[in-house]
Amino acid sequence: TCIAANAATMRHVADTPLEVVVCAGTEPAGAAARVLADADVTIRDVPFHHRPPEGFYHRYLGCLYLLDALDDARRWVRPDDVVMFVDPDVVWGAPYTPLVAEIARGGIVAYELVVDEDLPLCDLTRRQQAALLEELTGEDLGGVVPKHFGGEFYGMLGAEVPAFADQVEALWQVALDRHR
Repeated sequence: TCIAANAATMRHVADTPLEVVVCAGTEPAGAAARVLADADVTIRDVPFHHRPPEGFYHRYLGCLYLLDALDDARRWVRPDDVVMFVDPDVVWGAPYTPLVAEIARGGIVAYELVVDEDLPLCDLTRRQQAALLEELTGEDLGGVVPKHFGGEFYGMLGAEVPAFADQVEALWQVALDRHR
């Protein structure tokens, strides 16, 4: 239902040509399927392979499914495509042309969630996340506390998808090793 609302509102505010692609592990059904069809959405069957192991944090599974969607995108996204990975619970209230222009300039564009550095998110504060990021990457952040992006939105050019997918996959493997 959330994905259908996302697609329908994006189509409603569209001010440029748009291809909406939904990655799903199962075929949408009922009213959601009708809304997606009316919004001319392409459904891609993408299995959920990045499921967390027993005892791993159990919430926000969509961020792990993003790894599967990224891997799938390698197969069909063209280098000059402007690609947006959007959480299902996002709705579009205005045309997105300025956002597309920002993404087209290159680099990864993300939606920052303004969160205090000492407020726990997924059981970790941003300060603790910084320490974990240092551990996972082996890089010293020099006391910098990274911003929190949550996963609501990532935009990039198609040419950037493979490297981004490789980086997050490598971090996922390190996180699994750390969990074990």
